[in-house]
Amino acid sequence: MMNEILSKIRKYIKEKKYEEAFNILENAEKKNILCPELLILKARILQLSNFGEYDLTDIEKIYKRALLIDENYINTLIEIGYFYYAVLDNNKLAEKYFKKALRKCKKQMTEIVIGLTKCKEEYSIENALNFLENVRFQTLEFSKLDDLKKNLKE
Repeated sequence: MMNEILSKIRKYIKEKKYEEAFNILENAEKKNILCPELLILKARILQLSNFGEYDLTDIEKIYKRALLIDENYINTLIEIGYFYYAVLDNNKLAEKYFKKALRKCKKQMTEIVIGLTKCKEEYSIENALNFLENVRFQTLEFSKLDDLKKNLKE
């Protein structure tokens, strides 16, 4: 059910039918169907649209509500980080949330790499060692980081 709701909302957002997407969100909330991803989408809709009596404080509360549901949900940490950085111009708070997201990702990425290495080891130890040697290039999008570095130097 949740995937169906999320799918409909994303479809409406993509089509810029924000009011329809928002109505689905409101109905889900009334039925006490909630998850951080729904709240992230609600905050995004309010930032992209011009309807309703919402201000930036309300959007901030929505992100914080998502964190109350799951304080470790990486997507919420990233979204609220960008909200503080780009919308509220609060680099200090943005950095706090980005750092927490990075710590969580680092732990998760490490567990993923360990799991994949063990899978590769089933084929051969050499396969596992080759994977470990090359995994650094598979975990970050270096082209985006290179573009960022280039932009910083300009």
